Amino acid sequence: LQHTFSLSFSKAKMSDKKDPKTQADEQRVQFKFDFGGDPSNDPAFDPAFAPRDDEEQTVVVKPVKKKEKKDTVAETLAQLPTGVRKNVKLLQDLQEEQSKLLEQRDKELQEIMLKFDKLQDPLWQKRKNIVAGQETGSSKEGVPEFWLKALQNNPEIKETIEDHDELCLRHLIDIQTLALEDKKGFKIQFHFSENEYFTNSTLVKQYELGSYDDMLENVSGCKIEWKKGKNLTVKLQKKTKGKGKNARVVKKEKPRDSFFRFFAPPSLDLVEELEDMDDFDLSELIEADLQLGQTIR
Repeated sequence: LQHTFSLSFSKAKMSDKKDPKTQADEQRVQFKFDFGGDPSNDPAFDPAFAPRDDEEQTVVVKPVKKKEKKDTVAETLAQLPTGVRKNVKLLQDLQEEQSKLLEQRDKELQEIMLKFDKLQDPLWQKRKNIVAGQETGSSKEGVPEFWLKALQNNPEIKETIEDHDELCLRHLIDIQTLALEDKKGFKIQFHFSENEYFTNSTLVKQYELGSYDDMLENVSGCKIEWKKGKNLTVKLQKKTKGKGKNARVVKKEKPRDSFFRFFAPPSLDLVEELEDMDDFDLSELIEADLQLGQTIR
């Protein structure tokens, strides 16, 4: 929008006798935003109240520049006694030193996490083999549906698993959690055997956390390559359209709850846009998503 206002007004003189035409002329006062184009393109434009070309004058009112807000912190500091300002500066220096230490701490913690991820790899491989009945000394029977039962044994995770998810989750053969190498956070890998639902062998969910406060900075899932008619996150509804010979059956997909919606997380980019909406608190959805990821981890 151009920040320009146009004031259009009639040059009709005031008269003691107010006939309908004169009244209409006197009421021909219009305030509008100037969009820089033909006003008739404005959906709110009403030709009945448009000023006539021979009676119109336009006054362009230039926008007044907003005064920049004063730096209240600097203003407050300026009002302090010299000795107090000096002490505040010393406190600021301490804060900067602490920030550097926290940064160093997080870097070293990240290195430790990566180190122990590698040390645990042999253990997780043995676990995977035992579950599959392939580890030396283990029974070939393995542990059928181990990961489905493990997930269902946790009350929080169980709530996200629908009845129609169970057959697919029986193909879940391993879950791994790994620290991110280049930033603070973690990713969860779900490994599946070949199944009738999707072609992916691995589904991944990743969380990136803030350097100092562990606040979620980014979350990403993955695209599930569903096989035709096997998408567990939607339900096919059949509707008959038309009558008689013209009748035809139309199939329409309707979203439904599923554990596999975990891999399509809510977008952080929408939080600021929707944060004022009373009926849709996206930030709570994202917080719940992180909590679920940490529980699985």
